[in-house]
Amino acid sequence: MGVRGAGGPPKNTRGRPRARCRRGPTGIELKGSAGIETVTADACAKLYTIGLMLPPEVHTAAQTRARGRQMQEKALRRPVAVQTQRPPRHHAQHRAWLQAVISRTCDSSRTKRERPLVLSRTLFDGRSISEESMAVLLLWASLWASKHVTVSFDSTCGFGLRATTDVQGGAVLARGCCEPDLEENGYDLQFGGSMLGPAALVNAACLRCANARFQLSSSGVWRLVSSRVIHNTQAVLASYETNKLCVGCTL
Repeated sequence: MGVRGAGGPPKNTRGRPRARCRRGPTGIELKGSAGIETVTADACAKLYTIGLMLPPEVHTAAQTRARGRQMQEKALRRPVAVQTQRPPRHHAQHRAWLQAVISRTCDSSRTKRERPLVLSRTLFDGRSISEESMAVLLLWASLWASKHVTVSFDSTCGFGLRATTDVQGGAVLARGCCEPDLEENGYDLQFGGSMLGPAALVNAACLRCANARFQLSSSGVWRLVSSRVIHNTQAVLASYETNKLCVGCTL
């Protein structure tokens, strides 16, 4: 258990952290224990995604790139999982699957091998994971089970999404959520907060080149939806700034 220092907040324990503010050198700020949990869960899921969906030769570069999100930097220093598992296709089975593959950083090496989705111990109350964290993990499980897209990585563009089959217009490709207490350049949303989840991986393009768009559902989940046919192996691109041309348009 953490020990309270003189005049300072308690250190991390095995349970949820207290609500608080954290500020980084670039001015990013996060408030509230739920906000800290969603950001940490997102980082752990991204680390699992690297092991599951990217070839081993790019794991180190991808992990270094992912650590660019400073609020997630600590969680992304952990080893990339090498014995990963994919969830079942149907979303109704994802919660049960997650509960079967999740382990804690304080668990034994054997447990982590058998349950390869390793999460920070601050996301748990005993053996139970918080609902805020589970909500983020369910977004990632949908990507891991997707028959439409996979994650790509290269040194120029970083992370991205790529079609694994011919995708018709109107298909949901990835989902994301907004953390309203987090302000972070490059992931900020129009109405405040920052994007977390797989939808944050999509690369940007102008309206002419974009083949996907964002939709905000009534439940508060951001959906990345194909706006036209995306052919197998093509990159998924979404428009962020409609008044500019992307690199592909200027060649």
